[in-house]
Amino acid sequence: MFNWFNWFNCVLKQLPLKTRIQYFYNINNLQLFEHENCYNLLANSIKYDNISLVNYAIEQGADNYNKGLIYAIRHDNFVDFFISLGATNYYESMIEAIYNNNLRLVKYFVNQYGAKDYNAGLMCAVLNGNDNLMNYFIKQGARNWNLGYLGARCRKCVESMNFFIDKGADKQFECSICLKDIEEEDMKFMDCAHFFHKTCINDWREISNTCPICRRQINRVYILL
Repeated sequence: MFNWFNWFNCVLKQLPLKTRIQYFYNINNLQLFEHENCYNLLANSIKYDNISLVNYAIEQGADNYNKGLIYAIRHDNFVDFFISLGATNYYESMIEAIYNNNLRLVKYFVNQYGAKDYNAGLMCAVLNGNDNLMNYFIKQGARNWNLGYLGARCRKCVESMNFFIDKGADKQFECSICLKDIEEEDMKFMDCAHFFHKTCINDWREISNTCPICRRQINRVYILL
C-alpha cells in the first residue's frame, strides 16, 4: 500500500530550507523567529527526521541539547546526535523513555550512561501501566515497594497495589523537607521518586523548579486522589 505520509515527507525534504520553515510556521520573515519558535521548529524537525532543519533550529537559538534529547526520545530519533553535542540529562532521558514505553532506550541509558535509579524507574513504569518495564526494573534490583505502591495507588490499580503490599510495602512515608510523616491524601511526589507534603513542596516551588533533595528538574508532579 502506498504510504502518502512517507511520500510527502520525501517531497518536503527536497524543498529549499526557507520554504520548509515557511511550511511549518506559515511565516514570510525568518527574522520573526523568537526563542520559543526555534524549539518548536526543533521538535518538528526531529519528528519529521530532517537534519538540516534540526541544525538550523540549533543555529537560531535552540541550543539546549538536553531539551533536544528529550524531543529526540519522544520520536526515537537523533538520540545519539544530541548526546554527541553535549546532552547529559541521562536520568531524565531514562524517565522520558519509560513514559514513551521504549524499553530499548531505557536499557540504553541504564547500561551506557549509568541512569541506574531502579526504584524511581519502577515507580514510573507502574505509573505508566507498563508491566514489561516494571518487571525489568525489579529484575535490575528495584526493591522500594513503597514507590511501586505509590505508582499503583496513583493509577487506582488495586491489583498492582496488592502486589506491592504483598512484596512488603508498609505505606509509611516521610516528607523529605520537614521530615514528618505524610498521609497519602496530603502527598505530592515527583518522577525522581521523592515525596513531600503538598504545602511543603508548594512553598519550595515558589523559589525553585528543582527537587530539593536531588536537584533534578521537576517534570511531573503526582497527587493521590
